Amino acid sequence: MKKLFLFVFCLTTLNQVFSQTLIGCALQGTAAGQYTVYQSSDNSEIDRATNEELRFLAQSFLVTPTFFYYDDSRGMNAFSTPENLAGSQSQFGTICFGLNLIKEQISLSTNGTNVPIILAHEFAHTVARRYGLNLPTKQNELFADYLAGGYMFYRARNFKTTDVQAAFQSFYNMGDNDFTNPNHHGTPASRSACIRQGYNDCLNAMQQGKVFTLDEGVRMGVNFVTSHNFD
Repeated sequence: MKKLFLFVFCLTTLNQVFSQTLIGCALQGTAAGQYTVYQSSDNSEIDRATNEELRFLAQSFLVTPTFFYYDDSRGMNAFSTPENLAGSQSQFGTICFGLNLIKEQISLSTNGTNVPIILAHEFAHTVARRYGLNLPTKQNELFADYLAGGYMFYRARNFKTTDVQAAFQSFYNMGDNDFTNPNHHGTPASRSACIRQGYNDCLNAMQQGKVFTLDEGVRMGVNFVTSHNFD
């Protein structure tokens, strides 16, 4: 069994760490730009819950990107980048979660379940890079949605009480219909379909007494998003 890397953050005051221009895979739109990142949300309960989630995500996805919060006052978002920010050193890059986004999503779901599915989406981008996938933007986003859906099944079964429907609805709400935009992530219906497919594939595997490995999830996720004509 692979060892888990512990994520250690300052749990006291909001501490500016770095400001850097980068390009990465975002939850919505694009991550290109300059950001100020932080080691703490300045809320000990949010930090504690996030740290616990990051450990379970690392166990599930077998990657350990560095994690930061960041100032998303210009537009709520989260993103994954292969770059190491603020002097961090991880072969899996960095994941950043907007301070405004995390607070909004906590308020929209029971037990803050909308936050884990967003984190899972960004971890899935890290997995895609690890596996050397080179999918077009929309398919890359829908692949991350598929793995996030699978994660929510295992989270609900093995980790914590999970408001699955609220989490699914949050991603439906994040879909867009900007078909001509090169950063188009998929329509609400497409994002919802991919998340639910990932969840259901894990459920079906469990019902059949099978182990749904990460390798299997990557294979089935790629096949699902590339074999359907999603808007």
